[in-house]
Amino acid sequence: MRLNGGLFRDERQEQNKRESTDLPRVAPCVAHAYASEEQEEIQQKKETLQKRFGGINYKTKVMTTEEKDWFLSLPKEMKLKLMDGMLEEDETGMAFATMNLLLETPISKGGISSDEIKVIFDNDLERRKASK
Repeated sequence: MRLNGGLFRDERQEQNKRESTDLPRVAPCVAHAYASEEQEEIQQKKETLQKRFGGINYKTKVMTTEEKDWFLSLPKEMKLKLMDGMLEEDETGMAFATMNLLLETPISKGGISSDEIKVIFDNDLERRKASK
């Protein structure tokens, strides 16, 4: 009995192996071949940001040293306006990253005091409360 059981098992394994290698390929559905409206909107936003700010790497949202130096060299009012714009466009993650950069950098090298940054965030909170 043991001999027959092993024989049948080998045949089943070979049959399973043949069936698994000869599976027909199915092409993806045409509905999935086109970008969704949401994907197109995201792509348009990325292209707009790249046109507006140049080659900043928005995929990882990590600034290179050159980009940080450039940003810190901007006038204080410009940096605060950019951060306010980020909050207004609901890019809070980017605004917090910018805030951290400005707070970690000495004022003499382009940083901004926490009191001035707090004003921007307070204005955003008031704007959000007023819109509700």
